[in-house]
Amino acid sequence: MAGTAFTQGGLLLVEQPGAWGRTGLAESDFDTDVARELDHRAAAVGLRLLAIRPPGRFGGGRRRWALRLPGQAVTRWGSYDADAELADLPLDGSVGEADDGPLYLVCTHAKRDRCCALYGRPVAEALEDLRPGRVWGCSHTGGHRFAPVVVTIPPRRAGAALHGRVSARDVPELVAATEAGRTLPRLLRGLVGHPAEVQAALAHVGAGYGDWVVSHAESDPRQDSTHSVELQGPSGSVRLRVSAYQTQEPMVSCGKPDPAPQTHYRVVRA
Repeated sequence: MAGTAFTQGGLLLVEQPGAWGRTGLAESDFDTDVARELDHRAAAVGLRLLAIRPPGRFGGGRRRWALRLPGQAVTRWGSYDADAELADLPLDGSVGEADDGPLYLVCTHAKRDRCCALYGRPVAEALEDLRPGRVWGCSHTGGHRFAPVVVTIPPRRAGAALHGRVSARDVPELVAATEAGRTLPRLLRGLVGHPAEVQAALAHVGAGYGDWVVSHAESDPRQDSTHSVELQGPSGSVRLRVSAYQTQEPMVSCGKPDPAPQTHYRVVRA
């Protein structure tokens, strides 16, 4: 799974109860024009827009929004009544109440892929039992073939990670790792905000949140599918060679049952 997290470094979360269509917020009861404008603005500043709702229920009353900027250790929260209130929401972190606690987002987007809802909801419920109020169901994070998928945000540290094939049995271990500033290597898809080959390199060294810095990354001019990545971490620097290769997967996801080629990464010390 390494190297399959999304490359946006931050998040814009918008609470929207009720059903989500295939594209999430833009195909729900939320104002379509506002949703598309938010998505455009978010992408321009390196944010991924996700619809969210509380696990096990559809919410009610005043809805919430959250902003997690790349490189920041806080999530900023606000609330809204009318969709139009978000049309001019500043995306620079200048508004909203700062929260440095952990956050867990579980993909439960059934219209995108039924596996996400079928397998994601029990994981969301297990997380909610352990960390009530810190868990949300969310729309498509990419890579639903790895369902259940969980975005994990650590307390008091910058960064976020994407974990895949998480079961309810994995939840205590995932929570313990996240809140200690670590990822769970056997379930890690990647630290968000990096190119795929860098995610694979970070996964190879067992990187936590912010404890390794990418000091250099470049592609090999002789081989388009090979990259050199240099990391600086607690134990010094390491140079890795990351090669992309493809395999024919028998089933991509519940929504795409036909075989299809998928990219994987092989990492070795350079």
